[in-house]
Amino acid sequence: MVIVGKGVQEGIEKNVRWMMPGLVIMLLVLIVFGAFSGGFSDAFAFLFSFNTGSLSSEGMLAALGHAFFTLSLAAGAIMTYGSYLPKDTSIARTTLGVALADTVVALMAGLAIFPVILPMA
Repeated sequence: MVIVGKGVQEGIEKNVRWMMPGLVIMLLVLIVFGAFSGGFSDAFAFLFSFNTGSLSSEGMLAALGHAFFTLSLAAGAIMTYGSYLPKDTSIARTTLGVALADTVVALMAGLAIFPVILPMA
């Protein structure tokens, strides 16, 4: 409440500068933990192998629903924070950077989560 109460520039923007790198560091720690927990190779194979036999219409519909839900949340956030960008900011370069960072963080999250949950399945 205190951070949001200070506004976008003095509250959120100032605190995100240290919170986002902190989250990435915690994610890296979880990946290292997963690497030493014993199921990392199985999780890596599960995450990066493509099995066409596992595709189903229900799975595709669920993936599309998740993608559209995520995009709708992102569109609202981009419109809000985009209004605070300087006029000389390249929208194309910023969009590419956000898409790349989002993909890398999502893959890192998979490498942190799957080694822990796959041995339980």
